[in-house]
Amino acid sequence: MNPRTTWFLTALALVLFLFIVLVERHTLSTSHAPAPPPRLLSLHASEVTNLQLRVTNQLVVKADKTNGVWHLTLPIHYPAHAERIQRLLEELETLPSQKLVALAELPAEQRNLAEFGLDVPRLALAIHHNGRRSEILFGAKTAVGDQVYVQLLSSPDIYLAGADLLNRLPRQPVDWRDPSLLSLDGLMLDRLEVRAPGRGFALVLNPTNRTFVLAKPTPARADGPKVDALLRHVALGRITQFVADGPVTDLEPYGLQPPAAELALGRGTNDLVVIQFGKSPTNHADLVYARQLDRSNLVLVAKTLLDTLLTSHTELRDRHLLTFTPESVDLIEWTGPGGFAVQRVTNDVWTATGPSPLAADAVLVRDWLDRLSRLQGTVEKDVVTDFTPYGLQPPARQILLRHTAKNPDGTPTHPVVAQLDIGTRQDDKVFVRRPDENSAYSLAADVLSSLPSAPWQLRDRQVFRFTTNQVASLTIRHNGYERKILRSPTGIWSLAPGSQGVVNTFAVEDMVDQLGRLHATGWVARGDDQRAHWGFTDSGYRLTLELRNGEKPETRILEFGKRAPSLAPLALTSLDNQTWIFEFPVVLFYDLIRYLSNPVRPPTAGSG
Repeated sequence: MNPRTTWFLTALALVLFLFIVLVERHTLSTSHAPAPPPRLLSLHASEVTNLQLRVTNQLVVKADKTNGVWHLTLPIHYPAHAERIQRLLEELETLPSQKLVALAELPAEQRNLAEFGLDVPRLALAIHHNGRRSEILFGAKTAVGDQVYVQLLSSPDIYLAGADLLNRLPRQPVDWRDPSLLSLDGLMLDRLEVRAPGRGFALVLNPTNRTFVLAKPTPARADGPKVDALLRHVALGRITQFVADGPVTDLEPYGLQPPAAELALGRGTNDLVVIQFGKSPTNHADLVYARQLDRSNLVLVAKTLLDTLLTSHTELRDRHLLTFTPESVDLIEWTGPGGFAVQRVTNDVWTATGPSPLAADAVLVRDWLDRLSRLQGTVEKDVVTDFTPYGLQPPARQILLRHTAKNPDGTPTHPVVAQLDIGTRQDDKVFVRRPDENSAYSLAADVLSSLPSAPWQLRDRQVFRFTTNQVASLTIRHNGYERKILRSPTGIWSLAPGSQGVVNTFAVEDMVDQLGRLHATGWVARGDDQRAHWGFTDSGYRLTLELRNGEKPETRILEFGKRAPSLAPLALTSLDNQTWIFEFPVVLFYDLIRYLSNPVRPPTAGSG
């Protein structure tokens, strides 16, 4: 054979092979991709506007969708269970066409419709969608029970469908009724009222700030989160059982003549929805009878819903003593004896003003404002005409929260954002009031005393600022004697002459580093006269650090006393030539005891 011909045929075969691999195989794989199975019904769930379900020749239930909302129109007019209807329609939309046998083939196979339960279908579902009507007939289940025989009115052949489809269909008309006791959707209400002998109240929406206030029995601020919780509980109320559909002439057996309570939702003076609640049926103390007046039907609901509605109006009252957002406050003033002020300098920098101005700790100020925003009192009297007996006219002290603004001429001004007047103390409580109300409140005395009442309590909590390289020596007084440890310029720690024991140089270096960045957990007291009260003695645990500072060496002394009421260890040091007592970080304290303490001395010979 001619070699040229051989090479030509080989090249041609290679080209054909590449064509098959790169083109034909891709084309075949694309063209032979499995097509989605055909659907039994040609419909889209969103286009369905009417459903009719019949059992044999009796119309059981009819549902219509108007303006996107489903309602039952037979056997009674009632809001429909839209979720159940939607799930049914979604399943019908994707229902695959599983043809079992053509109707024309039945005689040849000596079979008939009765064998499939389709001679008299159990159920017939008519569906109106996009101007068309489809009807599906349901027969018997298969022997296994996981499928059901069905027919289409437009195609009498016999098909198979999953038996779960039957579970989507109502067994009785109430299965497609909306179980909600009421729906708040679309209700432009501004009033919620509970009418009950001795237990009623009314909540009215303030159009200015869109929050509810108590209008009855005594006008007062309402607690927003509690009102929201009440509305959610009402909106989530579910009907447990439909008892009667038509008007009930004799309401007394159900405790509805008169009702135990009424819930009215309205706008202005007009009631939009009124629901009456009665008594519990026999042997079902957890349920109560209820009826919505515009529906007239009688139902059973959980008694917890009625119990929630009968909540005392005092539980819905807003008892916050100050209403503000912490971010809006730029100036805090304590007026009265020992008064002071704390002012924002920049976003997160505060200064405490007074006889001795000092930098305030931003975290402590934020915590103070947060606690003030959550401060709640106990109502002593709703309407007070004379506040003198409470020590509130004039008040003994005041907390004023101010915001920085500018006058029209550009000069700064500080309008009051919130204000709390503080009166006299009686036993373990202190009387207080909001100036925008005529009510007298009380506040637990220990709660008030836990708030900062002096500028030193807000001092910057940075206690020490030094590095380990500045430290020359550390003296430990503990267990009745002293030991001194020296630090070399290279960071090596060793015992001074006359001191004994073992030194863990790495642990000591770490402890001293943490002490150089020490922050107090909180300030407790100041003044040398406070030493004995907080358990500081001349023989107690003490650390003395000698610092290199050029020609003027400095000393930092840290003493430890008893525990604070919070059980945190208490420490003492001198800052700005004044004694300060503070809560010491707990974890660091135990590390100090482990690495910077003196071992217990063994008894000397002849002792004991």
